[in-house]
Amino acid sequence: MLFLYEDEEIRKLGAELAVLKKNANKKTAKDDFADALRYCVTTIPWDWSALTGAKSDMDEEPEKELGEMERQLDARRRRGDDDNEAERQRIEDEFSEWNDHYEGY
Repeated sequence: MLFLYEDEEIRKLGAELAVLKKNANKKTAKDDFADALRYCVTTIPWDWSALTGAKSDMDEEPEKELGEMERQLDARRRRGDDDNEAERQRIEDEFSEWNDHYEGY
């Protein structure tokens, strides 16, 4: 669920996680990196269905009532989705034409 990239500081975290005991005394445990990681990941809405195979609550977003401004923003965002193929092709042709001009430089 969490991928740790190879880095000098991350190696320290990995080593700490590998040797830290679940029942270690919190007052004497050397767990500074683990604590920092815990504070970072507790707010992430983890989708555990990838591990458990159960259906996730995150699969479906609940419908919410949109206000007037939100409806207008949604309509503007969707405006580009309805472009017809001819318009899309015209734009791609224009990009190609400009790219051809730059190839000489």
